[in-house]
Amino acid sequence: MQKKSLTLNTPASDVFLAVTATLIGLIVRLGSPLSVSFPLNDGGLFYQMILDLESNHFRLPVFTTYNSANIPFAYPPLAFYFTGLLSTVFHIDVLTILRILPPTICSLSIPAFYFLARQIIRTGQSTALAATLAFALTPRGFEWLIMGGGITRTFGLLFALLTLRAAYDFYFDHSYPHIFAVIAFGSLTLLSHPEASAQTALTALLFYLVLDRSLKGALYSLGVAVGILILSAPWWTTVVMQHGLDPFLAIINAAREGTSITFGGRIFLTIQFNFTDEPYLPLIAVFGLIGIFTQIRKSDFLLPLWVTIPLFVEPRSAPQYMVIPLSMLAGIGLVEVVLPALINIGRSLPNAKNWAVSGLIVYLFLYSLISSYIVSFQLTDTAKLMTEARQAFNWIKQYTSPASRFIILSKGGPLYDPLSEWFPALSDRTSLTTIFGTEWLKDESLRLNTARYNDLQACFSSDINCIQTWAKKYDVGYTHILIRKQPTPTLLLVTLQGSNDYQQIYDNQGFIIFEKIQ
Repeated sequence: MQKKSLTLNTPASDVFLAVTATLIGLIVRLGSPLSVSFPLNDGGLFYQMILDLESNHFRLPVFTTYNSANIPFAYPPLAFYFTGLLSTVFHIDVLTILRILPPTICSLSIPAFYFLARQIIRTGQSTALAATLAFALTPRGFEWLIMGGGITRTFGLLFALLTLRAAYDFYFDHSYPHIFAVIAFGSLTLLSHPEASAQTALTALLFYLVLDRSLKGALYSLGVAVGILILSAPWWTTVVMQHGLDPFLAIINAAREGTSITFGGRIFLTIQFNFTDEPYLPLIAVFGLIGIFTQIRKSDFLLPLWVTIPLFVEPRSAPQYMVIPLSMLAGIGLVEVVLPALINIGRSLPNAKNWAVSGLIVYLFLYSLISSYIVSFQLTDTAKLMTEARQAFNWIKQYTSPASRFIILSKGGPLYDPLSEWFPALSDRTSLTTIFGTEWLKDESLRLNTARYNDLQACFSSDINCIQTWAKKYDVGYTHILIRKQPTPTLLLVTLQGSNDYQQIYDNQGFIIFEKIQ
């Protein structure tokens, strides 16, 4: 690939297009969070860490009090400081911030993407705008960011985009302003989210290999890495002094254990090319696929490599960051291939409708807007902590012993279970089945914890003996059982209510609590 000229003016029209796309994305992202009164899906661990930071007068705590698990306070803390300061200065409830701030910051990634796309694509505003609208309306690009736990993910994505724009410019001219920009934004990325840091470093390496490959560029890159470590040192040196390298080694091991996809499976997923989470027709994915072969035909391999390599290196977070090059490829596929083809067809037919191309553009925009809005609002059904759950948590906090140890049957997923994650933060009691946060513990195994969680949820379709067998298998000593009600009484519920070893102590429309009789 030959280098293109770096010089690119930024006319007022670029700013207008970026702002317009941002407003469209903001509408999609805010719709679901504004329709509920509590953060979507996850965020319980981060909520407790923010409270811990505030109560420690914004000095980095040694441990978080979440779930009484002695979890090191090792998570990149930038989002916690920002949220805590926002809450303290303006007297805003942290839960409100966790509901509104993630989709708001997520929307700021849209103009950051636009100006990165303008620099990489460089074939005109139309292609960059199409790519930006694809980025704004691709469900996989925002659905995990507008949740409560998106408070860190969305900062990570925003600073990753800013870092990559600076890195792309840097590998053209090695100028000091771009070096300093990479160091500054790279440090903010590292302080925001671990997976964002890994994906940004991987993409920056790809930029070097495609755009530069010089010894000077390699040496400067090494200097940039050192600069990022120096700027972020107040965080990671504090963690190392308090805990050694154990938390960082634990999170690396958890990332490895959390990925069960084989190399052959990753090849299949790449060929399948279904990363966008579009609910109906995967139009953005199809245009992106067209864009890949368009770029390959032009011997421009940056975007095709960028959209495939992450899945092979770090598949857990890969789809989130593959949306960036995929959106650019979708813009290329639509503007440079599909639309010109339709125009050429029209020129060859005497009775061709001149409005057909405009009609297609309007249809694609409205279709993508509606489908992305549907995905956003589906989260209010699939990723919402029920009011009945919060009522149960409040009762538990008031009427059970602080030494109580709960197991939770929620019928959720190991890492997609708002009931399990929010329980320790809102009830101030210990959950023996909550996985969140254990990835930072040296002696914990994500694979084992996931198996333990799944085995317990399987007891929904069995009887009380299933729980007793589970507790013995995993050596779990519990005092209470919290069960999410099902549409019809289950065998498990019937046998618990008929057992002399358990006493039902709470019942509302959504949940039942049993206490184990000693």
